[in-house]
This record gives sequence, structure tokens and C-alpha cells, in this order.
Amino acid sequence: MSSSAPSMIETRRDQIFPVLLPSDIERMRRFGEIGYYTDGQALIEAGKVGDGLFVFFSGRVEVTQHDALGRRIQIVTYLYTRDRRWHRTPPPGLAEALQAGDSGIVVTGTNVVGRELTRIFLHDSRVAVFLGLGLVAFLLWFDFKSLKLTAIALAQLVSGVLLMLGVMKALRMDINYANAFVATMIMGVGIDYAIHLVHRLHANGGIVDEGVLETGKGVALAAATNVAGFGTLAFGNYPAMRSVGIVALIGSLTCLLTALTVVPALMARQESK
Repeated sequence: MSSSAPSMIETRRDQIFPVLLPSDIERMRRFGEIGYYTDGQALIEAGKVGDGLFVFFSGRVEVTQHDALGRRIQIVTYLYTRDRRWHRTPPPGLAEALQAGDSGIVVTGTNVVGRELTRIFLHDSRVAVFLGLGLVAFLLWFDFKSLKLTAIALAQLVSGVLLMLGVMKALRMDINYANAFVATMIMGVGIDYAIHLVHRLHANGGIVDEGVLETGKGVALAAATNVAGFGTLAFGNYPAMRSVGIVALIGSLTCLLTALTVVPALMARQESK
């Protein structure tokens, strides 16, 4: 999944890079004229008065300077595309084709930087998830001294995280570099629910008595406090922080649900008469 709570650049892109509507362009026509430029034709030259504002419909603009020998050296090339699909990510293969293996050519832009940041954060989040899952498994085994109980607690945690991702998919929420690490945070929060229930059911021999029900109430209250805390972030104005709050809220609820269903389903048994 790609990014759903966009960065500030993405949310304010219309202000930073305004897209002119046909009506806007028609109003601007009264203050200028339509022009066509050939390859190599100068738009603005240093030391000379330029035409002022330019509105480009398509094409590219190169920024060059002259070296000590009078040769023109290209500094920057601006590419303009009408397709809004490439506002968040560059067209496939474009950056590689422009660089063509030349280390002296740097392709950049908000869409290029955004793609690279997304790649880095998604990679690091995957590493963090697997590392965190391994550490949690070790701590569970150290506490329970039982591979079976460790597997039960891990089953609750993994199913809760997977359910969280499923709810995100159903709500059309994408993983971005802001909420990608919520999964690791949920592993530390959601596993607490299973630990209490596994300990209680194991001590009871799998019998669901009044003590187990009270433990379930405590687990539900703990989840409610997490929901209340994370829920406040969901009302923020900053999209990335709002995304973190919503995903953490969903994860707390899904882990509570799996703790109250998966753990008893795997451990509970009827009391012999």
C-alpha cells in the first residue's frame, strides 16, 4: 500500500504548485499573449529585462550558463507534464532514463523525493516489524517458559495486526512514512492484552470463571484508554499525525478483538463435572 496521509507538500500542493483551471487561464489571457518557443530560444537572459510571468502548458525549460570559454553549460532542466498521475510519483523509468548512468546528472522534484522517502520508510518499517516480532517472541517465551503459550500469544498479536491492515484496506487507507511504524508500536501495546489473558487462563487450567471475566474487563478498559489517547490524534489538523492516530486506534481495537476471541478459543475448555 502506498501513502494515504500525505505530507504537508502533498496536502498543500495546490498552494505551492497551483493548477490553473481553464477559467483562470482565460482571465490571464487578457494580460498577456500566447507564445510558442523553439528549442534553444531564450526566455530570460541575465542582465536583460524579461517578459515577466510565464504560464507553461507543456514542454521543458532548461537553465544554462556560459563557462569561461563561452560555452553554454546546462544547469537545470524543468519538465512539465499535464498528467496529474505524476504529481506524487515520477513516471516509471523517467529518472533512470534522464540520468543514463551519469553521476553528474541529478533528477529531483517533490515526486522524486517523495518516492524515495516512501521506499526508505517502508523498507525500515518492515525491518522494524520483523525485529520487533522476534524480540516480543523471545520475551514471551522467557515469561511463559512454554512454546505453546508463546505461540498462542503471538497468534493473537499477528491476527490483530493483520486485521488492522485489512480494515485499513477496506477504508482505503494507505501506508505512508508517517503511519508505517504504527505496526511496531501496536506490537508493544496489543501483546499486553494477550499476556494477561494467557496467564489467567493458564492458571485456571483453561476454565473460564469469574476471574477470567474480570481480567477480560480489565483488558477492555486498558484498550479503551489507548483508544482515547490515540483518538485525540485523529482530530488533529496535520494529516500525517492524524493518520498515525487513526491507524493506532484501529490497531488497538483489532488487537482487543483478537485477544477476547483468539486466546479463549485456543485455551478455554469446559469444566469437568
